[in-house]
Amino acid sequence: MKRDWLAPDDVVGEALARVGGGDAIELSGKMNRVLRFTDHAGSSRILKIRSEGMTENRLRFEQAFMRRLADSGIPAAVPILVGESTWYVVRGYFCEILPCVDGRTGRPEPADALLMGRLLGDLHRYGWEMDRSTYEPPQRHNQHEPEELAARVDDLLLRLGPVLSAKFLPRWEALRAAYPHSSADLPRAIRHGDLHCGNVIFSETEPSQVVGIIDTDMLAEGLRIFDVSYAIYFLRHFLVSSHGRTGEDLVRWRSVYDAFMHGYREQSPWPMSREEIRLVPLQIECIAIHFLAANARRQKDADGVARVFREDYQDVVDWLNRYHDELASTLPYPCHHFQVREIGGKP
Repeated sequence: MKRDWLAPDDVVGEALARVGGGDAIELSGKMNRVLRFTDHAGSSRILKIRSEGMTENRLRFEQAFMRRLADSGIPAAVPILVGESTWYVVRGYFCEILPCVDGRTGRPEPADALLMGRLLGDLHRYGWEMDRSTYEPPQRHNQHEPEELAARVDDLLLRLGPVLSAKFLPRWEALRAAYPHSSADLPRAIRHGDLHCGNVIFSETEPSQVVGIIDTDMLAEGLRIFDVSYAIYFLRHFLVSSHGRTGEDLVRWRSVYDAFMHGYREQSPWPMSREEIRLVPLQIECIAIHFLAANARRQKDADGVARVFREDYQDVVDWLNRYHDELASTLPYPCHHFQVREIGGKP
C-alpha cells in the first residue's frame, strides 16, 4: 500500500548526505523512513525521517519524553546532536539521528513479559511527571474507543456484507453499551500507543536486560488501560505466531499474562481500579476492531474480507470468551465480560 506521508527517495538521499551517511540499509517503517547507516567515524547510526506533517512542537515533546526516560534509567534512544540541534529539516521533513540499538526483540515468554510490564509501568510513571506544555497529539494513532471507531465501523459494515455484518453487529452493540460513556474518572497517562514485543529490544547476552524501547510515533495522552490492553493483545498475538494454536494452552498463556501484569503492578504509579479491569476485554475487542477495519480496506474481494474477519476479529473474540474468566482470577478484583458469548449468539 502506498503511504503518501513518507518522505520520497530524493529527500532520503539528501538527508543522508547531510550527515555523511554511507552504506545505508532501509529498515521497515510504516510511519517514517528509517535507515541504518555508517557515519564518517565508522559508527552505526539510525536516520529517522519523520512523516509529512510532523511539527516542531510534537517533535520536541517526543524527544523530551525520551530524555526523561533516559534520565530515569530507562533505555530510551535519545537523538544525537547534529550541529547544535537534535534534528534537521530537509525540504520540510524533520530528520533525526539516533544511536543504533543492537539486540533481539521481545518474546512472548514470562521473563520478557515481566520486563515489558515493568517498562510500561515506568513509562506511565515518568511520562505523566514531565512537562506537557509542548504536547501535541500524534497525527495518526491506534483508535481504541467505540466513539472513535464509529466512523470506521460504518465503512467496515459495507465491506463485510450482510452475513458477516449480522455476526458482527450484536458484538458491536454490546461493546458500545458496556463501554463507559465518560472516562473522566479513569487514570490517564502518556501512552506509548504501540508497545509490543517488536518495539522492545532485549540484550542478546543478558536475558534480563532491556536495552531499548523504540517507535514513539503514537505517544499520546490518554487512558493508560489502552497501553495495558494493547500489550496483552499483542503478547497473545506473538504467542500464537510463535507456537501456533498450542501456544494458547491456558497454562502457557496464563504464565505470560501473569508475568506481564505482575511487572506492570510493580512499577505503575497507581493500582488498577475495578473499572479499568472491567475494561480490559472491552479494550482488547476495540483493538481487534481497529485492525479488522484497517485490514478489510486492503482486501480486493469478499474472500479476503472473510479471511481477515476470521483472523483479526472472530479469532480474538473466541479467545476472549474461552479464557477471560480464568485470566480475570489473576487480577486483584473480579472482572466480568459483557454477555454476548458467541459471534452472532444470544446473551
